[in-house]
Amino acid sequence: MRRQLKIILGTLDSKHPVTQLYFRLTCNDIINGASDKEVNIGLHFFEELELYEECLGIHLAQQFANFFIFTVLINNYYENIADTKVCGELY
Repeated sequence: MRRQLKIILGTLDSKHPVTQLYFRLTCNDIINGASDKEVNIGLHFFEELELYEECLGIHLAQQFANFFIFTVLINNYYENIADTKVCGELY
């Protein structure tokens, strides 16, 4: 996931340096084990302060991470189904 998030950071639509910084920081937090709840706490903190560039970076990182996690889960599920069908045909 680290490699994919770095690629996305390079193509991030927002050219605002603060948004990119908070995207990178949030990605690092997620990679190091931060839960979705912890990320949301940080997001709500910056929303209350009305620091919207920071919010955008955090939100984008959260959405991309969720997308990657969901994609991996789907791929693993379908790989397991294919393996089960192959093994079932062999026996």
